[in-house]
Amino acid sequence: DNLLELAEATGLPAATSFKHVSPAGAAIGVPLTEVEIQAYEVKNADQLTPVALAYIRARNADPLCSFGDWVAISHEVDVVTANILRVEVSDGIIAPGYAPEALEILKAKKKG
Repeated sequence: DNLLELAEATGLPAATSFKHVSPAGAAIGVPLTEVEIQAYEVKNADQLTPVALAYIRARNADPLCSFGDWVAISHEVDVVTANILRVEVSDGIIAPGYAPEALEILKAKKKG
């Protein structure tokens, strides 16, 4: 519920990373600064969607704690976000929907 409240209050996509019901990070989809782009080792920052930005910010709030996390995203998971999630170790992804190509990308992830 907090994720949806955050998205509704800001009008922006939101994402959380959590383990054992404890949040490791929560964020909204706003542009990254140059410092964040370097710190998070983001490639193609100019091609990121608001949903992808929210996920990157949430995951990088505490990347060590996010290893093997569950991810919750307030909006449909798009292809850009799916490609970022594809290389991360996450146990699950909760979202209201998935773009068809994004779903195929995530299904191909180890253990789907």
